[in-house]
Amino acid sequence: MNGWHSHVVLILTDLTGDSAESEKSYRQVFARDESVMRLLIVELALRAFQLEHGTYPTSLTELVPGYLPSVPSDPCDASAQPFHYTRNVDEYVLYGVGQNGTPDNGTPPQTGVTEDDFFATGDLLLSAYFDDQGNNSSNQSDASDIGVE
Repeated sequence: MNGWHSHVVLILTDLTGDSAESEKSYRQVFARDESVMRLLIVELALRAFQLEHGTYPTSLTELVPGYLPSVPSDPCDASAQPFHYTRNVDEYVLYGVGQNGTPDNGTPPQTGVTEDDFFATGDLLLSAYFDDQGNNSSNQSDASDIGVE
């Protein structure tokens, strides 16, 4: 990585005396946080589209250019693919591949694991990410709710 992110990682590594393994975890945290921010932006665009059209778009490309300048890529996906999106009438599933870098068909991380392990498996869904804060009031569903396998 380059730019400000790599500078922050180097500074943190120097300050803490941590090894390359810690640098990897810093990168994972930044990728996760960037994914959450981009997912929130896409979710807001989905809501705006739904309010204007009465339904959610069939694909994320319908949000461009009216609601998004481009479909954002997933920072956790090594090949920089866009987020995964599936719509079924008035519900949708929007997720990123999560820390393991592979799509798990919209399956959120396991519950009841430590914060460090929370992102080791499963996909990054906003509903699961914010669930511990009680903010799970969206029309976003898990993939199993709308038949995604």
